[in-house]
Amino acid sequence: MYDRFANLHRHPGRLALAVSLLFVLLIAGWGKTTQVRAHAEFDHSNPAPTATVPTAPAIVEAWFTEDLDSNGTMLAVFGPDGAQVDTGDSAVDLNDPLRRHATVSLKEGLGPGVYTVKWTSVSSIDGDTANGSFTFTIGGSETPCPSGTPGATPSPAMPATATPGTGTPTAVSCDPITVDAGFGTPAAVAGMTVTLTVDNTSAGPRTLTVTLADGSGAPISDATVEYSAQSLDMNMGIAQGSATMTGPGQYSGTVNMGMGGNWQVDVSVTRSGQPEVVIHYAVVLTGTG
Repeated sequence: MYDRFANLHRHPGRLALAVSLLFVLLIAGWGKTTQVRAHAEFDHSNPAPTATVPTAPAIVEAWFTEDLDSNGTMLAVFGPDGAQVDTGDSAVDLNDPLRRHATVSLKEGLGPGVYTVKWTSVSSIDGDTANGSFTFTIGGSETPCPSGTPGATPSPAMPATATPGTGTPTAVSCDPITVDAGFGTPAAVAGMTVTLTVDNTSAGPRTLTVTLADGSGAPISDATVEYSAQSLDMNMGIAQGSATMTGPGQYSGTVNMGMGGNWQVDVSVTRSGQPEVVIHYAVVLTGTG
């Protein structure tokens, strides 16, 4: 071994070549050992994990943290007796621009009990596979929602405290109603329409405005409106705040969305005697803040 090193010292050109080759090998090895393998992990669902719903939903939906590959991504639902109760039409939602939304339909006439959703996700970024499961219960919540209220599911992202727009509305004690809606598009839920707009689509401190109207189009001015925002591209935590009423049926607040890319904004609406309503919005910002 000593003779080999001595030979290299007598030939500087060979020594330089050997050092260069060693450097290339080290860089290649470092790249392999530090490569991060990502997975499309479960984010949230409808019905939500451990939720209790009064009647069987028509479909089960799940959202994931990365773009999904249609080949291999699957949802399957099993009843209290272990029998599969979905219709076998599990699919990635091709209308979702992020390709993170998967659905499966349920058979009709499902009875009360605990149902298990088993999921398998395949990341379209690197092909990695992840899997897991969650449960929900059909059979009504311990405290029923008001008559005529759609089936309810809890939202994990919203704060518990409330700052009123006018007065302090108190929601009935039942699970929140959660829906997904397009940014800037009115969402019809619980007898009202909810619309979210933002003052600017570039990254930075943004003013969010929520417009509420009842079924006849009249502004709703007796609600508490809260919001939370989180980046879907980087773990930056969840920014939360409360909106104040700035006009008939309009509630505004400021939140720091300090990076361009894909964001999820959750808007919580509480009215006296009504269940809380939570709307998930997908927002795309430009720039770096």
